[in-house]
Amino acid sequence: MASDTEGQIFPFKWTEVQFVYTIAIWILIASLARIVFTYLKPLKKWFPDSSLIIIVGLVLGVFIRLTLSGDVSLDAHVFFLYLLPPIIFDAGYFMPNRAFFKNIDSILMFSLVGTVWNCFAIGGSLLFLSHYNVFSVQFSTFEILIFSALISASDPVAIIVVFEEIHVNEFLFINVFGEALFNDAISVVIGYKND
Repeated sequence: MASDTEGQIFPFKWTEVQFVYTIAIWILIASLARIVFTYLKPLKKWFPDSSLIIIVGLVLGVFIRLTLSGDVSLDAHVFFLYLLPPIIFDAGYFMPNRAFFKNIDSILMFSLVGTVWNCFAIGGSLLFLSHYNVFSVQFSTFEILIFSALISASDPVAIIVVFEEIHVNEFLFINVFGEALFNDAISVVIGYKND
């Protein structure tokens, strides 16, 4: 008995590539929307780019939920394989390399020492409060330290956007930008070491 794809040079197997193509189309539409938003000056006056991209993402998410059959969910595999690389590429491509490496000492000081200090300050204060039964639910020391590692990384995206618009001092901008790049990775390492 012959199969449906016999004799075809390129057989059409949508079910095997449906999810990858859906993610690729989502990234393409978001990229095109970002390009269009950069040319819409009156719209940028009232809404920042990030809010418009969030709206596009919500519309695409609702569209995907309504049109695709089956359960569509965002898990860690999809995030790390399809969504994170374009984000990292964008951050690395537009990073001012010369200023970044010129100020790497202060950037590492702020990100490493600041994130570790935040982690232990938050964890220590939460442990102190848990000994006095301040919380309605009892948490273990491990859970408190994992939470403090998660929450200790500050993400100054809004500050970076404002700094770009007002053209703040390059030293201040690159320190905040570099600290934002490194502190997430440092908090992941702290959380992993606690695990």
